Amino acid sequence: HNLNPLSIGNKPQNRNMTDSQHSYHVAIELNNCGVLMMQLDCIEDAAKVFSQAIEAMMEAINLSQSHGIYPRIVELGPLTRDKRIAEAIMKLDECYSAKVASSGSSSQFQASPRPSDTTFMYRSPVRLAPPKVLENPAESTDKSFIILYNLAIAHHLIGLKKSSTNTLEKALNLYGMAQDLLISGQGSFPAASPLIARVVMAILNNMGHIHYELGRYEEATTFVNELSRTMFSLGADYMEEGELDDFLLTVMFMSEPPVAAAA
Repeated sequence: HNLNPLSIGNKPQNRNMTDSQHSYHVAIELNNCGVLMMQLDCIEDAAKVFSQAIEAMMEAINLSQSHGIYPRIVELGPLTRDKRIAEAIMKLDECYSAKVASSGSSSQFQASPRPSDTTFMYRSPVRLAPPKVLENPAESTDKSFIILYNLAIAHHLIGLKKSSTNTLEKALNLYGMAQDLLISGQGSFPAASPLIARVVMAILNNMGHIHYELGRYEEATTFVNELSRTMFSLGADYMEEGELDDFLLTVMFMSEPPVAAAA
């Protein structure tokens, strides 16, 4: 993967972009910066950037709705001139340099050891494609859903790393918010898109994982059962190679509480 941060956010904007579209582009670029930070193990920095992406998306939606048929045209130049993007790229550059220094080569990154308590967690954030021309932010529920999901993953990982119940509860709330947003925007859960369907299953998986880690085994079983039903109703066509096995492993492991060690 090309993790060079200089490839992020440098595409010039359309000169006829509205202010809502500008904020929309900023939200997507911030999300993608956050995804690269996650890949570089800068999880707390990623969480901050995902939060900024949510704020930019809300800004885009509010501007779009307030202007109606008379949008305000802005000429702001490349997205890198936006302060939020510039700061995210600077932080990403620091993460990238630290990763290169620890790996000894920019072409041979070594993945950090995977903590044992994330074995049954789906931890892959999602990058977003650039917006289509004249795409309306107010009608792009799926992108807001993805950013919320990415933010939830970041808090999930931070909570596990710090053994913080409060942070895990926050991740649980964010996963739930993503669920509610998708249902309110598309009227279905999961949606027909393979990507959205996989994220739906990842959310069910991860909500079950948090409950399991917090010792709430009945709640964990509820989410695992829902994951199982969703998984088998959709079929393997909605999943990438290896994902079905990962979800099946979760269903098998978290269906029962851990056995207490013998005295």
